[in-house]
Amino acid sequence: MTRLKIVRSTLVILLLASSVCMAQTVVLVDPSVVESPTVGEDLKVSIKISQGNNIAGYQFTLEFDGTALEYVTIINADFLPAGAFAIPPKVNGDKVTLAATSLTGGTNGDGTLAKATFKVLKKSDSALKLSGVKLSDPDATAITSKTVDGKIASELAAIITKRPFGGKSLKLNAKITTAGAPVTALRAVSQDAGIAKAGTFIEYQVKFSNLSVLKVGGVYVHTADGKVIGPSDIAQGMRLQADEDGGWVHSRLSLTPVAGKQIAAITVGTKVDSAPAGLFSMLVDNIQLTNGNKMLQPIWLSSANAGDPVSAEPYGDLVGVESLDLDVSDDVKIAVEPKNKVITIWGKIKNFK
Repeated sequence: MTRLKIVRSTLVILLLASSVCMAQTVVLVDPSVVESPTVGEDLKVSIKISQGNNIAGYQFTLEFDGTALEYVTIINADFLPAGAFAIPPKVNGDKVTLAATSLTGGTNGDGTLAKATFKVLKKSDSALKLSGVKLSDPDATAITSKTVDGKIASELAAIITKRPFGGKSLKLNAKITTAGAPVTALRAVSQDAGIAKAGTFIEYQVKFSNLSVLKVGGVYVHTADGKVIGPSDIAQGMRLQADEDGGWVHSRLSLTPVAGKQIAAITVGTKVDSAPAGLFSMLVDNIQLTNGNKMLQPIWLSSANAGDPVSAEPYGDLVGVESLDLDVSDDVKIAVEPKNKVITIWGKIKNFK
């Protein structure tokens, strides 16, 4: 084998190893957020797995608020191969532990490990927390995983559909280098956001600078198996509400096309096949997971998250831009001054002809 072939083979091995590492197994409570039923009714949740690889056994502990919920039952579901058996669950106060194993091989992909039922004692905000999660292959070799807990809301909040002028918001700024070339410039605002559900949405407000050569962008959803959905030219033209004074528009992204898939990340920015060269500039606020009527979960709200640190690195590779800056900035009016100068939405003065 020549040295060149050896180098090529080594690169292929490294790339394959990298792709395997990226597809990390996730064990999660589903739904990730649920409104509490009335007192006396049952609350049912599932413990799901995403990106499983040769899974032949599992064990986990589910912790709940004993003042709000009463444990009823938990059962092994259908992710493991037929014939798998579960050890009777062990209940210890506000915790229940379940373990199951298969003697006929492992299972790959996404699915449901177990189903749990609780009786509602009182409507209150609480959590369903996973701990002690153990996964194994048919040889009893441990498989690493991440976990995502669940939340129970006593009452879901109203969707934020208007963004008043002023105050802080997420600011993105990038320089597109080549006209007509693809552009990808994204930063993560949330990761491991649960399983996408049909009939749910990501809703948010977005505002583009009048100096931006590209006005397609906003919020994107990335699934664990590599699919990406986000705004398009058509979607940008179908905004639900516009604030003529402040320039903010309300946008909605349906999660139905990726229903059943694990959401690996929610990002902000732009991803297009072709763009003009120049400045891309955008403000985003009030990113929410909704059911179309109520907010299921806040993702990034200026009212709650303006003081939080933002992602320091791009999500994935930057394509077609020199850099992508993301920070929290004031929303200020765009104004034109004498002598061909423009004050941008970030208060910077730029010459133009």
